[in-house]
Amino acid sequence: SAFWKDERRWFRGLSIGALLLVIFQGALGGARVILDQRTLAMLHGSIGPLFFALIAGMAVMSSRWWFTVGQHEFDQDAVNSRFSVFSSNAFIRICLAMALASYFQLLLGASLRHVFDTAEPVFYQTIVLSHVGMATLIVLLSILIFAISWSAPYRGRGIRWLTVLLLMLVIGQVGLGIATWVTKFGVPEVLGFPEVAERLLIVKRSFVQMNTITAHVAVGSLILATATCLSIRCLRLFGRPHRA
Repeated sequence: SAFWKDERRWFRGLSIGALLLVIFQGALGGARVILDQRTLAMLHGSIGPLFFALIAGMAVMSSRWWFTVGQHEFDQDAVNSRFSVFSSNAFIRICLAMALASYFQLLLGASLRHVFDTAEPVFYQTIVLSHVGMATLIVLLSILIFAISWSAPYRGRGIRWLTVLLLMLVIGQVGLGIATWVTKFGVPEVLGFPEVAERLLIVKRSFVQMNTITAHVAVGSLILATATCLSIRCLRLFGRPHRA
């Protein structure tokens, strides 16, 4: 469809890249099933969200919004006067940082799920702490993005609803992350609830545990895709002036 109807050469290149990426992902999936190697599982789990984010971004680039956004002038001075610290360029950087942090968090999650049996306890502890620290950064970034986007100059730009969705996904992801830890390892004893911890501890690979982990991974991919779409929209709106 891109080669038949779209005259943008760079978009055609993106479509070819997406096709090659999904073919590579399928080959990794087949090799993962046959060889049952954790390294392949990590690669497979890391490339899948990347392809999903690419397709979501291409959907924005091929939407009606993309071609009509140039017909609306954006008041750059209004943004800089309302948020002297957070100009439109700073907002773009924050959104891009959110997308990068989301993908790095997915990589940490893949390393955490597929840690090798020979790994030292210190390595596992480092991955867990990094995962929690990155989650904290993502929460703060999502709140900051939401707060900035609700200023008057951003009204009617196709930005606000994405920031609301992003914040809701991040909040839900935090809850799923806690649920994933509880169903896999139980309630930490440091909280002082040993009886509760014992009751909530789920048998490995149970229905509840597997579905909780799957939901956690799926929402992580949705956060990455949403942050990618938001970044692309911001680049389209504020990256350079458009002609009507």
